[in-house]
Amino acid sequence: MIINGQEVVLVELFGKASYSGQSESHSAFMTKEMYEKYEDDINSYTPYFHELDGKHSEVIGEVIIHEDGQDIAAALARKDDDCMIYESLLYNIHSEDLSKVEELNESIQIGLRGETVVFINHDVFTV
Repeated sequence: MIINGQEVVLVELFGKASYSGQSESHSAFMTKEMYEKYEDDINSYTPYFHELDGKHSEVIGEVIIHEDGQDIAAALARKDDDCMIYESLLYNIHSEDLSKVEELNESIQIGLRGETVVFINHDVFTV
């Protein structure tokens, strides 16, 4: 997907509890070029989510890479917040590159209308 003149991907950390069905999602945009630079580190990362199935529970999640606009919109519609992705997955990315990721994410405007319409800058998606 092209946003602000750059080809970008959405990196999502996603976990879903088997007993309760609760899910948690954290995501961040990065340029495709930067994703390819850190692809091995990103794809080999294993996120863990705590207390989705009750106190002291742990769910093993997955890293999902979204490139298509519709897939990105669907991921954004279910996301919780982004602090986990910066504190965990992107922790090992060089600080200069991490600053670029943060700047990109700050420049992208995302809006939700209900649970079905996602706005990414000037593009509108129905999920």
